[in-house]
Amino acid sequence: MSNPSTPPRLAMGERLGHFEILEMIKEGGQATVYLARIARPQQPPATRLLWQLHWLGATPARIAAAGICVLKVVNPGKQDALIDEHTYLLKVRSALHQGEQPPHLISLFHSSELRNSAERQRGLDGIWKSKYRDTKGRSLEFIALPYLPGGALDSILREQQHRPLPASSAVAITLQLCAALRFLHERVGLVHHDISPSNIVLLQRPSFFRPQPPECVLIDLAAADAPAHPRLRSLIGKLIYLPPQRINRSRNIEPSIGIDPAIDVYSLGVVLYEMLAGQLPNPSIDQETGIPLPLPSLKQQRPDLSPELLQLVSDTVSHDAHRWPDLGQFQARLEATPEARQPARLRGRFDQRAIMQSLAATITLFMLVLGLMLTWAPTLSAPSPPTTTRPIATITPLPTATPLPAPSPTLMPRSTSTPAR
Repeated sequence: MSNPSTPPRLAMGERLGHFEILEMIKEGGQATVYLARIARPQQPPATRLLWQLHWLGATPARIAAAGICVLKVVNPGKQDALIDEHTYLLKVRSALHQGEQPPHLISLFHSSELRNSAERQRGLDGIWKSKYRDTKGRSLEFIALPYLPGGALDSILREQQHRPLPASSAVAITLQLCAALRFLHERVGLVHHDISPSNIVLLQRPSFFRPQPPECVLIDLAAADAPAHPRLRSLIGKLIYLPPQRINRSRNIEPSIGIDPAIDVYSLGVVLYEMLAGQLPNPSIDQETGIPLPLPSLKQQRPDLSPELLQLVSDTVSHDAHRWPDLGQFQARLEATPEARQPARLRGRFDQRAIMQSLAATITLFMLVLGLMLTWAPTLSAPSPPTTTRPIATITPLPTATPLPAPSPTLMPRSTSTPAR
């Protein structure tokens, strides 16, 4: 007998509204996340599409052509969190100018194919809702989000075996998050409240053969809140990334802070610390307050970092709120570090995918060279046809008749006879 509090597991090929399920990505306490595509007639099998995404690469062109997206299906009893997140995503959209994209911030999935359907209109102004016919006849509520194939930052750190990221790449990612938070704080009026590596996703997976500048997006607004109108709810977020003053607020310990942009700046400093260190140390908990103890200095672990960067990280993750920079100061100091002026290149690890990609590239190059050889071989190896040289006809001039000299007239001798008398 199924538990009514447990969401039904959707299998490959099942339909959810206008979408077809490809596979489950992640299962959480509030929602289950699926990879899906727009359901179309006579489309390739899902298994072939997944194979192409995994081995040939989830390129933007392939994602757009297949109509791939992410469906966040709410778990039973957690509808309020999904409604709040969708409301905040609509606020993000309304804060944009015409033709503007949110800087490094998640948005709702958009496709012109669904624009004219009634469900599409509900998706733009409300939550997509579709009836999933299980034994209970329950209806599932979900929101559709863009698919970002690069993977979350925490998975990238695990793939790197928790080795520190290059300082220039860590700084580049942090500056992009600064732009996202500035937009969220100033133009939307929200505090994210759950900044952690699992909520930072790269646009493209790092390649071993072609290191590229990292591009990231801040996702998951389910825990966001408005300082002007905070929600009455329990503390949401991972404790190691929250400042102790925020944890104190939930336990009625002074001093404390409510919903404040300083929470996001502190969390961003912890994420920067984790990227530069490779991983966070096992948090030691204060037995009296239950608050994690301050993070140790990075100076011994990363002596190669500039003093400016080390001091900025130390000030941001300090438990002394007087040392915290605000978001503008944090961004300005980070941009002034030597690491910010270095080229940022993030290289992926050499795994099975890299082996397959190198093998595919080698085979493609071999087939190209072979095709060129077969194309030009007949021309190069075929014997040239024998050339018959025809003698050039020469006209031999006829001998010209040599004119004989004209005979000179013969003079008759004068007669010497004497005429008769």
